[in-house]
Amino acid sequence: IVVSYTVEAVVRQFSLAEAGTVDEGTIFVQTSSVADGICIDARDNLYVACEGVEIFAPEGSQLGVIVLPEQPSNSTFGVGDGRTLFVSA
Repeated sequence: IVVSYTVEAVVRQFSLAEAGTVDEGTIFVQTSSVADGICIDARDNLYVACEGVEIFAPEGSQLGVIVLPEQPSNSTFGVGDGRTLFVSA
């Protein structure tokens, strides 16, 4: 489970136990600014709405940033082939 912590500008990763409980979690990635909405693509890359949309590989390395004219609040992939990223600001 991954959860964005907006004010801390981090995304934390939690393990889920069989009983449905979660552990204390660890910081998965640090973002450049507020970490808002998140989504994951078909290759398990993490997209985080920040000052743009920051993209992280499954192991946490940053792959790139989608620069936008306004600060985004959330993003999601469209249905079908999953190649269209919709972003709200």
